[in-house]
Amino acid sequence: MKHTAYSTSNSCNFLQDSITIKISLELQNASGITYFTIPQPVISDELYFLIMFISQGIICQAITVLGIFGNIINCIVFVKQGFSDNINVSLLGLTISDLCSLICIMWTCLFFSPVVRDTDLFSPDVHILSGTWPHIIFTRITGWITAFISLERCVCVIKPLKIKTMFTRKRHFNAMI
Repeated sequence: MKHTAYSTSNSCNFLQDSITIKISLELQNASGITYFTIPQPVISDELYFLIMFISQGIICQAITVLGIFGNIINCIVFVKQGFSDNINVSLLGLTISDLCSLICIMWTCLFFSPVVRDTDLFSPDVHILSGTWPHIIFTRITGWITAFISLERCVCVIKPLKIKTMFTRKRHFNAMI
């Protein structure tokens, strides 16, 4: 980090890397000299967006597509197995929640594409409200469903004879909704 000493006055203009910055001097130490630390970016914006496009736009999208196909296959399998077993209801809810989370990730990663990023159609607010927040909500739902399944498994070990009366199919459906 660079430290530059300037005399104290109300405001000071100086030239740093061809950029004029106006700084208001408010803080002084005991000797009457104010020190400023001017942060320098580690990487440029173009390099940042290139790295994000490669990691989010290509790699993450490929993994997300595989996850979406896997969850669609899981949904089909759980529906074909039927809901006679209570755990199938919970696992189907977990699969649907994870599928929605992956769709939100795919939408969020789309914003790092140069084609979408350079247009004025999508602002960062749209990105956060339509992709990031729903993803957070669905991941928390997935966590709660996982906790519910874990609770059922623990009760199954502790009270194996009462598990069918405690965790009925109707309670599973209500918990998933």
